[in-house]
Amino acid sequence: EHKNSSPNSIGNIKKIILYLLYFILTKITILHNFYIWFSTGISHIINWEAYDHVLFLFALCSIYTFRQWRKLLLLVTAFTIGHSLTLALSVLHVFTLHMPLVEFLIAVTIVITCLYNLQVNNDGADRKTTTSFWMAAFFGLIHGLGFASVLKEMLFDDHIYFPLFAFNVGLEAGQLVVVLLLLTVMHLFRNLFHLKPYSLNFFISTSIAVVAFVVAVNRFTLIFHH
Repeated sequence: EHKNSSPNSIGNIKKIILYLLYFILTKITILHNFYIWFSTGISHIINWEAYDHVLFLFALCSIYTFRQWRKLLLLVTAFTIGHSLTLALSVLHVFTLHMPLVEFLIAVTIVITCLYNLQVNNDGADRKTTTSFWMAAFFGLIHGLGFASVLKEMLFDDHIYFPLFAFNVGLEAGQLVVVLLLLTVMHLFRNLFHLKPYSLNFFISTSIAVVAFVVAVNRFTLIFHH
């Protein structure tokens, strides 16, 4: 009886070892795949080709300081909710728009955000948080369609949900890095040149509005050439 139990015990140990190896390899594969799509999301937002999304974030941040990080976080969250929704809908082929039209509308969102910023007084008290929240969320819907164009080129129809999730998390991480860098640069400029928040906001918003307007005009002409 003892002799018969030994092979069974060895067999059970082998099964456990094989199961553990399978479990570990599966988790490593999942983490590796997550890293690939996560890094793709980060590299998309921190990339020259995504300059329009960065300009929008710059415009969104321009009136805020580190002390107002809660208000800014609320706007970034609204933008995230908006673009996450349309990113998913577009990748899943539920809702799409003509890409040249999307790119034109993205430039328009930047212009509108900059013009809205110029209405703010010195301490930013006139900026209504509720209005800003819904505006950021709505503009996020448009930007999400732009993000989706990149992701759809890389996906296979039978593997969508996990890459979509990891890519979106990467986008958010990259977005937070960009916002932190922009706040830091603006803080340094305010202290270095002794600028009031409104003065710096006026300069940034006006400059970005001009650039975005030129981009919008150029992209408008491209709508009719596709």
